[in-house]
Amino acid sequence: MGIIIYIYWTTAIIYILFIFFCWIGWQRIPVQQSISYNPSISVSIVIPARNEELNILNCLEDLAEQNYPAAMFEVIVVDDDSSDDTSELVNEFIEVNTDKSFRLIQLKEIKHARTYKKMAISRGIEEARGQLIVTTDADCSFSPMWISSIAQQYEITKAAMIAGPVCFSKEQTLFEKMQSLEFLGLIGIGAGSIRNGLYMICNGANLAYNKNAFHDVNGFEAHPPTPSPREGEYSPLGRRGAFASGDDIQLMLKIASKNTEKISFLKSKDAIVYTSAKNSLVELIQQRKRWASKIPQHTSAFTLFIASSAYSLHVGIIGAALWMIVNMRFSWLLFLPFAGKCFIELIFLFDVSRFFTRQKLLSLFLPAQIIYPFYIVIIGAIAPFGTYLWKERKVK
Repeated sequence: MGIIIYIYWTTAIIYILFIFFCWIGWQRIPVQQSISYNPSISVSIVIPARNEELNILNCLEDLAEQNYPAAMFEVIVVDDDSSDDTSELVNEFIEVNTDKSFRLIQLKEIKHARTYKKMAISRGIEEARGQLIVTTDADCSFSPMWISSIAQQYEITKAAMIAGPVCFSKEQTLFEKMQSLEFLGLIGIGAGSIRNGLYMICNGANLAYNKNAFHDVNGFEAHPPTPSPREGEYSPLGRRGAFASGDDIQLMLKIASKNTEKISFLKSKDAIVYTSAKNSLVELIQQRKRWASKIPQHTSAFTLFIASSAYSLHVGIIGAALWMIVNMRFSWLLFLPFAGKCFIELIFLFDVSRFFTRQKLLSLFLPAQIIYPFYIVIIGAIAPFGTYLWKERKVK
């Protein structure tokens, strides 16, 4: 029993110190205020899209309403072999909005390919005319100041990469709201760790980087592009890039290896990108399996250490709860790590949720503490194995 309690306490202390570290980092990030300035940077928005007929027009309409000078930004939609009307809707939008630079690139699926999103982004960057590349997803929405806030941050910092804030919106069910609270924590962890010089998490739905920085690290691949197998198909990645997920974290780690001081987090309400939570548990599990697929290739040793410690802590919390049901001996030793975890998480989430104006989600904090250990342990056990569905594709 003694060694088990020792491990439980050790993982709890590691986790608490880590969340405190991220909280300090979050507080150290200045909130960007909008200022009047003359933009001088050309921007290319790259949107990989597959079967997004329900979302793509809302996304493009938000981009058409941006207050950034129309002559200084372009939007490139890369249709990743959609089987619905995504391409047709984009073409119709382009025909109507001739005063803006919107383009469509269509990719055909390459047999046995595993790098779908990376291929789409790489192709978009290959065609991009802007100096600053900004990636997002087709199911996202933005404020009219989104591009301006990113460009302003770039011109101030000259950062090689800028990670931006992402938030769920229009949550209706308790299930969606619980996801939203968890997601705020993940965004805060990514932001705080970046500010403190550790590069663990970023989100490809709101990511900007200098085009030269992308090419300096050879994009998503360590080898030169491979020839396209047939006309209309695109295969820029060799074997080391042959993982469908990880376009965000992989690239951040590669850029960080050459530009340690040149990655920043943009803490601006104008820069928030809004997306949607998953509607069902099945969809959530598929998403988490996709995220877990990044771990073998696209995370640092420190990230693996923290993830392992967090997982072990949540296993310990479940074990402690079960032990206390049958035997109250050592109850304070078992309860204190859990209490410490809750305390630091609440402080951290209070600050992060205040920035996103989502404080109401904190009403779910205590229920989440009961559910979350079981969620972490189950998802962590099944996510790394087998295949997952992504955009109606089965990926190993």
